[in-house]
Amino acid sequence: MTTVAKSTKPKRAVKKTKSKKTQLAQDSRARAIPTVEERIKYMVGLMTTGKWVLGKTTVELAQQWGLSITVVAQNASEASRLVRSATGDVDQIRAQLTAYCEEAMANAREGENRVDVAKAMAQVIRVLADIHGATAPQKIAVTDTKGNDLPPAFKMLETDPVAARFFRREGRLPTPAELEAERNR
Repeated sequence: MTTVAKSTKPKRAVKKTKSKKTQLAQDSRARAIPTVEERIKYMVGLMTTGKWVLGKTTVELAQQWGLSITVVAQNASEASRLVRSATGDVDQIRAQLTAYCEEAMANAREGENRVDVAKAMAQVIRVLADIHGATAPQKIAVTDTKGNDLPPAFKMLETDPVAARFFRREGRLPTPAELEAERNR
């Protein structure tokens, strides 16, 4: 019978590799993911200051916080609801502004000078018309940054609403074929 001698060498420690999930969890703890309330508060701040870019900010924050886009999108929805409830409904704001204008009209009527009263009331009427969208559209002249008239190719934007619509959508002047296709839409 032969006997096998056991090795006297110390065993090498086997290094365990961490799974990706474990690694991500540790990375996120190191980044200190904000709580749900903190995330929503941060998003409300971005939305109310006009720094929220639809479709872009959600992805950026998800990467920054190490969260899924779905979770951040749900937080963004809640933040949006909070912003809307804080600012109020458009109809509610119109009603409130209309009430302020009516109060201003009543105060203007109490004035003794009829010219001043008429001017004040005309001002309030203009504001009311703006609030309710009852003002006539205003023509806006397009000029370059130096105040000079634009080249003739751009003049079509002032006179042709179809070309202007194409320019707003595409960010460039339409070719004659594109202009014709746009008109036939």
